[in-house]
Amino acid sequence: MNKKYILGGLIILIILIAFVLFNKSQQSTPITKNTQVVPVEKVIPQTKINTATTSDKTKITIATSTSYTIADIKKHNNEKDCWMAINKKVYDVTLFIASGKHNPQILKGCGLEATSMFSKIGKHNNAKVQGMMPGFVIGDLK
Repeated sequence: MNKKYILGGLIILIILIAFVLFNKSQQSTPITKNTQVVPVEKVIPQTKINTATTSDKTKITIATSTSYTIADIKKHNNEKDCWMAINKKVYDVTLFIASGKHNPQILKGCGLEATSMFSKIGKHNNAKVQGMMPGFVIGDLK
């Protein structure tokens, strides 16, 4: 009977070791098939590259188009496609709205020059909000 327990334990141990090794090999396999790095300037013509540092000291790179007019911004005036201008920068906040982490008042700024509306909300001056903003910049206001 002891031999059965020892044999059973060895089989379970071998299965566990095989499982661990298999999972480890799966995790360390990089996915590089058909990966190509293309400079953003080639993907989006007439772009300039900006870098910003978020409140937690993370550096981010932002590609911004040269500039947009108010007429361009007015075309993006709803929650599924929302651009706004704030302090001469143009922001695409569509994904922020889709995240559900926004104040419903943001929808009033879609398609508009919204600097005064944005400035009236006190929390927009805090480091967290200011750190998020560069990630939504798509260009400058003409």
